[in-house]
Amino acid sequence: MRGINGQPIVDMSRFLDREAFQKLEPEIIAGLAETKLDAFEGIWIDIENHPNSTNPQDWKTIPDGLKDFLKDPDITDDSKAKQWHNNLDNVTSRNKLIRFFKSKYGVYDPLRVFYLTTNENFGGTTMPDAKLPELAEKFPSVMAWANSLIGTMFDSIFQVCIFYVEHDGRTVEHYDLAPDSDLRLPLDKVHDDIDQLPHFIHLRSDTSRPFYVFDADNKDKYFANSWACWFNAKEWHSAVRHIAPAWSLRVDGYFTDAMKKELNL
Repeated sequence: MRGINGQPIVDMSRFLDREAFQKLEPEIIAGLAETKLDAFEGIWIDIENHPNSTNPQDWKTIPDGLKDFLKDPDITDDSKAKQWHNNLDNVTSRNKLIRFFKSKYGVYDPLRVFYLTTNENFGGTTMPDAKLPELAEKFPSVMAWANSLIGTMFDSIFQVCIFYVEHDGRTVEHYDLAPDSDLRLPLDKVHDDIDQLPHFIHLRSDTSRPFYVFDADNKDKYFANSWACWFNAKEWHSAVRHIAPAWSLRVDGYFTDAMKKELNL
């Protein structure tokens, strides 16, 4: 495990005001309900299980559903599903196709990603790259809070998003695909140099759904006990199955020199 300076997870809570963050929850809850149909439904990536995985993927993914779709004799050129497939750069069409995959082929993916704002080219986990609806106007307090971190924690911010997992959701142990060259990372390349990894904070108001980083070589799980953390996203990570829905906020950017010094980077 590479981790960050030998740590699997870095506690970032000491740099943040928890009370100020908790005040965002009512807006987040309402915003998730209001913009549900504008969120990216599911993750269009296919990562094989690690041989030592403790939470193996034993369900059909969205790419599995696409394979079934492309060879399905019932799909005609004038079918609605075909029209959605031909219009994947539209989020609504993309989401309708995924819901079709779930109903017809048994695809399972309980995740939704609400992009409040994002770098135009940051599409590593949303393939194929649909045009992202920016939902910032529905979350003004969240955006104001995130922007208040510029100058103290971040030099700049390129993405703010909310991850939402449906009730009884299972998420496979996975590592993040590297974003494109705009973030100075070759696609699918693992880096030992932490400075080449995106800087971000992962935040939760409710920590009852255990989140962990997995050392696949030693089969060790390191749980995030803090409401605000940072970890090497190229390490295997996941969360424990939980009966209730759960959400987390992620803010990506570039740490200031002062913050790097605090983190011994």
